[in-house]
Amino acid sequence: MSRYALRVAPMILHSSTGGKKIKCVATIGAFDGVHRGHLYLLKQVLDSSRTIRLASVLITFWPLPSVALNKNPHGFLTDLEQKIKIIKDLGFDHFLILKTDSRLLQTEGEDFFKKIARNLDIKKLIVGEDFRFGRGAKKNAISLKQISLRSGFSVDIVKKRKYRGAIISSSFIRRALAGGDLKKVKAFLGRNYLVIGKRIRGKGIGTQIGYPTVNLDLGGFVVPANGVYAVRVFSGTRSFLGACSVGENPTLQKNKKIRVEIHLLHYFKTVLKERLGVEFLEYIRPQRRFSSLAELTGAISRDIHHFILPKYSR
Repeated sequence: MSRYALRVAPMILHSSTGGKKIKCVATIGAFDGVHRGHLYLLKQVLDSSRTIRLASVLITFWPLPSVALNKNPHGFLTDLEQKIKIIKDLGFDHFLILKTDSRLLQTEGEDFFKKIARNLDIKKLIVGEDFRFGRGAKKNAISLKQISLRSGFSVDIVKKRKYRGAIISSSFIRRALAGGDLKKVKAFLGRNYLVIGKRIRGKGIGTQIGYPTVNLDLGGFVVPANGVYAVRVFSGTRSFLGACSVGENPTLQKNKKIRVEIHLLHYFKTVLKERLGVEFLEYIRPQRRFSSLAELTGAISRDIHHFILPKYSR
């Protein structure tokens, strides 16, 4: 994202246009997770923009409106940096990031598009059928068509996509994560679930039992169900296979705090970045309370040597 310039606040236009209003085909949405349903819609935008030879623009919000309104206490599936990278790699030309604050949330429907028009000359807008906007999210895709007639742009409405009979949605993916169903998560995302975590100090108990861990704070990301996972950890250009424990660690701690602890395999004192990417590969087993540290270390050894290494170290 280094080539992008911040130009307007609280609207941030990531572009290199030198201040000119952009004629474009655009889409608007939260696009949390950038899942397979989103990808289908985004392809419609790219195809249309190339056909009529206009720029492609994605308009999105940060933080997520549902998080800002406290309607989604479980967090997000992708942070803003991830979201822009995924969509930029698809071939989008520009991004308009709307800061989700009280002013934006109180903006009435048509005024919302007047604000966007300061930066963009939208010729066609493509949105999902569940798109809602304006104060209290009172306006829907039908309202949008009425506004478009007065504002001089056309609107295409894309129906929700299904996978094996189920509608692909961010909320469905959150529920699958809450159940530890990574197969379903991958099927709906189109890739493994990846979070960005900040390293935090642990108690050093892992080192004492022969399995030192990296402890992470996942910030606003959705945390998967309690359990043990095979993961891949990214630090700069390097990656490491790991065994990840998510949960209360019932054998070693008395409080109920959820922890994310990762034992890195084939890790030889390399200096790690402060922020690490963690790709969840597979759910191995639920957490359980062991009667002794020896029983715990035996379980960790089995997780690593009987499951993770044979399957993922090829």
